[in-house]
Amino acid sequence: MWGKSNVSGVNVFAAFSDQHYTLDAMQTILGKIHEDLERDAEEVFQNLGLDSATAIRVFLRKVVATRSIPFTLEEEPFFSAEEEDEILAAAEEARGNGGIRTNTLEETQAVLDSMK
Repeated sequence: MWGKSNVSGVNVFAAFSDQHYTLDAMQTILGKIHEDLERDAEEVFQNLGLDSATAIRVFLRKVVATRSIPFTLEEEPFFSAEEEDEILAAAEEARGNGGIRTNTLEETQAVLDSMK
């Protein structure tokens, strides 16, 4: 029987069929994931009418069909698009108002000291 492990994750298993998708050629995938991730994913799957094994099978079939990961893998940006727009607008405004530009930390410190 599969169950929770003694570490912070849980054992997850799902059976999927081989390339020909025949029932007599089932394989098992075993991996560890954090309990919170498993619980949150199970909630989503349940809302979609799926269990984990079926969701994993759907993912794997999509990988095979598209010969790729079925979603975009990209690094999350540090700033949102809105924050980035605000920063760029503020920088442009500073340049337009004769903003002070410095090239070194010492120059910046001197400007700040002169404003006291």
